[in-house]
Amino acid sequence: MSVQSKRWGALAGVAVAMVATTGMAHPVPDAGRQAAGPPPPPGMELQHKSGTLATADHRFGQLACSTGKVILGGGASVRTEDGAGGDGDLKFAALQPFDIGDSGNYIYSANVYAKPGYTEPWALEMWALCGPKPPGYEHVRAAPATGDAHQLSRTVTCPAGKKLLAAGGMLTAASFEQRGRIALGAVRPAANGTSALVTGFDDATDGDPTSQFTLHARGVCVTSPAGHQVVAGAASPLDSTAAKVRRATCSNGRLAYSFGLAKVDPAGHAYVDGATPEQLDTKGFPRRYAVRAEQKAPLQDWSLQAHVICANPLD
Repeated sequence: MSVQSKRWGALAGVAVAMVATTGMAHPVPDAGRQAAGPPPPPGMELQHKSGTLATADHRFGQLACSTGKVILGGGASVRTEDGAGGDGDLKFAALQPFDIGDSGNYIYSANVYAKPGYTEPWALEMWALCGPKPPGYEHVRAAPATGDAHQLSRTVTCPAGKKLLAAGGMLTAASFEQRGRIALGAVRPAANGTSALVTGFDDATDGDPTSQFTLHARGVCVTSPAGHQVVAGAASPLDSTAAKVRRATCSNGRLAYSFGLAKVDPAGHAYVDGATPEQLDTKGFPRRYAVRAEQKAPLQDWSLQAHVICANPLD
């Protein structure tokens, strides 16, 4: 593993609801606690599952809420034997809230591909913030983008009068070989909280007809959530450090509903492998998100920034 990959601290003593777990629970990374702030409404929950460490070229995971509750946000991270990421060999092709078949069957889904030849054991860990359906709740999506460019982008936008609680994206490609090259690049919510820019990229050369892939951008919108705020954390230095973790924190008792991230990565060598809720309060709800990305050689200058979408606990 890269010497720059750091083990994320483990949070002990916080009970987290579990669903459909594929292995033993892995403690939520954290670096401290905050005061509880306003209590969450009855029935609000943080779902969590953690897979077993094993070798694999691909992993797909999804989380569903308890009966009567809906997805409000979420995140996921890859985990290796030393508790860190995959040194740029594991990359997210999907991190998103999702409405299966536009039928009201809401889940949070994640999809990770390993680069060909990666043989170390790894696992996928996921979180989903759930609660009673708030006013105006809906899943939105942008028209898919398909092409053979190095990078594709789409902006997902809420209807008038609504704000994003979560955003994300999914990349698809025809061949398994190509799926090992594509990766999410950014999920960057606008400062006013009404939209998010989602990007994805392919390692292949621009214009290569065999490198066509498709980007889907999705979001969760609600009507005028109290205390809604998009917080941008400090960006990392623009340098060639192999692994970087950045954080963004909600203020004044707001909950962290979902993450955002942005990269300055001209060479396209840095791959996102974690978006993790942190700083759980005494009721087990996150106030912060951490995002992690790792770069493959040859190392180039790049920068990483975390965002977090915040709001008061929903009434």
